[in-house]
Amino acid sequence: MLEGSADLATALRNRRKISFSVLAITIVLAFSTLTIFFSKALDVLITPRIESARIDIRVVDGFAPKVFEKYLVFTSEVTFKAYQEGFESAEVVYKKNDGGTSLEIRMVALPSTVELRVDYDGDFILRIPSVDYTSSEREQVLELPEGLVEIYIEGPLLESFKKTLKISGRSISEEFVLKPTTVSTILNFKVSPEDAEVLVGNLPYSSKLGIYRIRLRKGQHTVQIRKDGYLSYSEKVRVKENESLNLGKLTLKPRPINAEFFTNPSGASVFIGDQYKGTTPFKTFLTPREKVSIKLRKRGYSQQTFDLTPKIDRDLSRRVNLAKRIFEVRVVSEPIAEVMLNGRIVGVTPLSLKTSVGDLIGAMADGYAPVEVPITGMTIDGNEYNFVLVLAGEKAFMDAPENYQLDGVEMKKIKGNLKGWKNYEISARGPIALDFFISTTEITTEAFYRYTGEEAGGSLPVTNVSWIKAVNYCNWLSEKQGLDRFYNLSTVSGVEVISFDPGSTGYRLLTKTEWLFAISDGKKGKLSTNFAWGTSIKDIPRGVGNLAGRETVNTTLKFISNYVDPFTKLSPVKSFRSSPLGIFDLSGNVREWLHNAGGVSSSYFGKDYGTGHLIAGSSFKSAQKEDLLLQNFETSSINASDVGFRLARTIR
Repeated sequence: MLEGSADLATALRNRRKISFSVLAITIVLAFSTLTIFFSKALDVLITPRIESARIDIRVVDGFAPKVFEKYLVFTSEVTFKAYQEGFESAEVVYKKNDGGTSLEIRMVALPSTVELRVDYDGDFILRIPSVDYTSSEREQVLELPEGLVEIYIEGPLLESFKKTLKISGRSISEEFVLKPTTVSTILNFKVSPEDAEVLVGNLPYSSKLGIYRIRLRKGQHTVQIRKDGYLSYSEKVRVKENESLNLGKLTLKPRPINAEFFTNPSGASVFIGDQYKGTTPFKTFLTPREKVSIKLRKRGYSQQTFDLTPKIDRDLSRRVNLAKRIFEVRVVSEPIAEVMLNGRIVGVTPLSLKTSVGDLIGAMADGYAPVEVPITGMTIDGNEYNFVLVLAGEKAFMDAPENYQLDGVEMKKIKGNLKGWKNYEISARGPIALDFFISTTEITTEAFYRYTGEEAGGSLPVTNVSWIKAVNYCNWLSEKQGLDRFYNLSTVSGVEVISFDPGSTGYRLLTKTEWLFAISDGKKGKLSTNFAWGTSIKDIPRGVGNLAGRETVNTTLKFISNYVDPFTKLSPVKSFRSSPLGIFDLSGNVREWLHNAGGVSSSYFGKDYGTGHLIAGSSFKSAQKEDLLLQNFETSSINASDVGFRLARTIR
């Protein structure tokens, strides 16, 4: 019984084992089926693959178990991280949806530890451009990346050196010996001064005695020598292989120094050696270590002479007080006069006295204008000063310029025959005038437009100008030259009041007596000839002026049948010959406003006021006998197309 029970139990156990085995197989088959359905098999490849190196691939994100040599990827993304000896770790993300069945992981080799030894004892520079490395050490240890690396070595006594090294990488230690070749070319020269700075190819060299023996690579080199106070030296030399080139002695020239010379007083002539160079204050350049002789000369002063030897790199400045030279002068005069020296009367001419440059010497006599001049040295006549005194009333005329120009107006000096305007008397003794300036032409549009501000003026006389505008122009010119106004214009109760200052030397219009003086050239007989050319209108010569001759036959009813000129209307000023006094267009072109108010007056400047002002002369419209008379005057208060004006100024 017991034996039967034992068999039953054994049978039950065996059945249970069979059941479990079937269940395990079923589960494995079910898992395999699910794995095939839900996962993707992936090959992971390492590049480069070093057979001797240990490799480790890890899944750092996602789910991808390794089955045999493949990875079963379950998640949409898996991050793999690879390790290989001698390489940097690499991390790659695989995306399941990309559809690939393999993944390549590229590894970057770690740099090699490289020991470089330069087999050379001299100066050099080692460069590795790819890693921006520079060194002048004979032995050096550094890390270099895998691949080809170019090494350059340069030195003053080395030929050009370049070598390409193959670096293994992967942290492998490597050693290289570099053997540059020394140059065989020698450059010899001597330098003066010995302590000058020497550069060859921008590299500095030194020598205690200034003797240089320099090894160079073949080719072109620039030799530079410089020192403060000297002109720099630079030369390009070309040397051949195995050549010994001798440049000889290279001597720097001292740099010219700045030299300044001052004298008291200034204006002295400067001579270097025997050559004139200029006047003080004077600047020049001198060469150091070269002796020069300096002479300073000024009229009336003793000559100063001295020698200079300029020093290197030291500018110089020399100030010299010139000593006055005392000399004797003789003073004569016409008439006999008192002699003045520095404002003090010292005697009567003729007189000899001692003076020096800068003294003031002069002469004075009753009724004559005193004269005084500075002593500047010996005169052309030696040591004699001859003064010709001028009557006091004539000095202003003597000092006045013969001609001058102001704002397009040319003024000319005229010598009159009247001492003062108060001495004027109407008489038959001929034309009378003060000393005065007169404009050589009628005022042009170019000159007048400077006053009005208009543009495009020219050489035609300005016309259609009222008497008031003409005298305002006179006052404008007076102010420009700093003269007192001759005319005073004001308004009282709405009425324009005009007055004038007879004592002013400002610009004004000609007076009637000045007009007669100018048109008769100051000659009494000419006023009796009726016309500027003579006594008869039939004798009119060609070129008298711009009158209404036959050229106007088509434009006017009245013309001079026995006269012709090139102009039917206005002509540019100076188109015809001048009068003997140098005045243009006194006959023809335009009639001219005068200063005088209308009416008879015994005053040089006429009446103080009147209903109009005088117009004198003839114009391009003049053809009637009465219009051509020398003493053709009319009174008017309105402007006209053939009326202009000219200027005058009293000289006093």
